[in-house]
Amino acid sequence: MSDKEVFAALSLDADEDAEEEALSPDSTDYSLKQLVQVQGYSSQLQLGFYNDALMALHYRFDNHQTAFDASKALREEIVNLHGEPSTIENHPNRLDSMREMPAKLPLPSEYLEEWSIEADPQILMALIGDDSLSVNLELRLSLLDESHASVSVRYSLNRNSLQ
Repeated sequence: MSDKEVFAALSLDADEDAEEEALSPDSTDYSLKQLVQVQGYSSQLQLGFYNDALMALHYRFDNHQTAFDASKALREEIVNLHGEPSTIENHPNRLDSMREMPAKLPLPSEYLEEWSIEADPQILMALIGDDSLSVNLELRLSLLDESHASVSVRYSLNRNSLQ
C-alpha cells in the first residue's frame, strides 16, 4: 500500500497527523503525532515506506516491559497468520528464547524472529512484475537505553535464486 492508501485506510491526514522524514529518495518514514494501541499497549507509531510501499511498522515505548509484552503479543498474532518462525534455531538473540523481561541486559540489545512467507507467484508477478522473489517478515525487539524500546515489524523481498 502506498502512503496515501495507508493514511486513507487509517482515516488520517499525512500532513496534519504525522511528521514526515525523507530518509532517501526511495525511503520515507512517518511518525504519527497521536499514540496508538498495539495489542492493547499504547505506543508511538512510525510507518516506514520504501518505493512508495508500506514495508515497516515501528512501535516506540517508554518502558522495556511494555515493549517486551507487545512484542510477544505481536509474535502470537504473526504465528496465527504465518505459522511458526523460521529463525535459525541457535540464533543467539531469538525473541523466543526470552520467557520474561530480564532485570538487567546490556544496552542496546536486540531480539528477533523471522518468517519466510509463501507468496503466490501469480500475485507477485501481478504486483511487482517478478515471481522469483520470496517475502520475509521480521519481528524485532530493540532495547535502546535504560527506558526506551521499540518493536518493529518489517517486510522484505528477496530473490529466490541467483538467476
